Amino acid sequence: MFSRYITRKTAKAFTYSFLASMGVLSIGAFADVDAQSRQLSLADILIALRSKKAVIEEKNRILADAVKDRGITFTLTPEIEKELETTGAYRILIDAIKDKTTAPKPVEPKQPETKSPEPKPDTTFAQPTFESYRQSASQNFEKGAVEAGISDLSKAIDLRPGDAGTRVERAKANLRLEKYELAITDLDKAIEVEPMSSWLEIRAQVNEKLKRTDAAIADYMRAVELDAANQSASASLKRIELENKKPEPVKVEAPKVEPTATAGPTPQLTPEVPASPQDVGPINLFASRLAQPVYTDLDRRMGLQGKVVVQVTLDEKGKVTSVQATTGPKGLRRSAEEAVNRSKFNPVIVEGTPTKVTGYIVFNFVK
Repeated sequence: MFSRYITRKTAKAFTYSFLASMGVLSIGAFADVDAQSRQLSLADILIALRSKKAVIEEKNRILADAVKDRGITFTLTPEIEKELETTGAYRILIDAIKDKTTAPKPVEPKQPETKSPEPKPDTTFAQPTFESYRQSASQNFEKGAVEAGISDLSKAIDLRPGDAGTRVERAKANLRLEKYELAITDLDKAIEVEPMSSWLEIRAQVNEKLKRTDAAIADYMRAVELDAANQSASASLKRIELENKKPEPVKVEAPKVEPTATAGPTPQLTPEVPASPQDVGPINLFASRLAQPVYTDLDRRMGLQGKVVVQVTLDEKGKVTSVQATTGPKGLRRSAEEAVNRSKFNPVIVEGTPTKVTGYIVFNFVK
């Protein structure tokens, strides 16, 4: 055939010219054969096979060369191969197509999607410490949450049982709730670890509230021994000693009556009873129970402090008949007068006779 006598380039050009004439390739493809590289589709090959511009043998050879040179855009399957054979494809063309066919990649079974476990939120918290409990207690006390503050201090003490300062803080908080026995327990342990004058003074005050006079006096004395500059403890010691001093019987001598020069027997004269109450000085010496005045936190914050002197009159039975605060801060006088009215006094005996007396009591309000 004439194609054996033409060069390879000329044969290629002839092939593309033939395909273009059959409508398989565009005119641009024939204009520059080497520059074109468009692959042949199944439709291109079927159109060329159905074309009547060349005999079937020539069409198969030209198409086989084109396939080898340019490749195809489809994959040869048994169904497509059968369609090509039906359209007139020879073995030469089918083999060329097979050579250019890339075996389809096996479809891997789709693995089910597995969701990665969602990260769990971090629920770990910083371990509470002794300092954090102390700080929380302080905040609760500032807000007025005394019970919550005591709970925080208890947790702090569990972590550091030997901390005396924390026990004193809890004792003060219990005092605010009037839980005196709990306060005493903490103060005992704190003073055992570190005896301090101020802590002994607090325990003395609590012992006074619990009517433990001897224990209160002992604490005041020890507080003064540890710190001679503790004036409030020193004043409280003098006060409590004075309040608990046993009164001495008051002896009043009857006035002497000079004998007259008149004759006859000397008449027996009875001593005159003074019309006004007898002044006996510090009248708290005759108290069987001396009540303490109420010293409120408001009075302390307002700076009210000092000594209040109360004049008191007792009848023959020891009953208070007159009370009047004469000196001291006016805001504290009423509290001092009420304390006297709540007190109990023994009758004052003068020469074996209960006597109406007057005297005074001094209350010392110290912050």
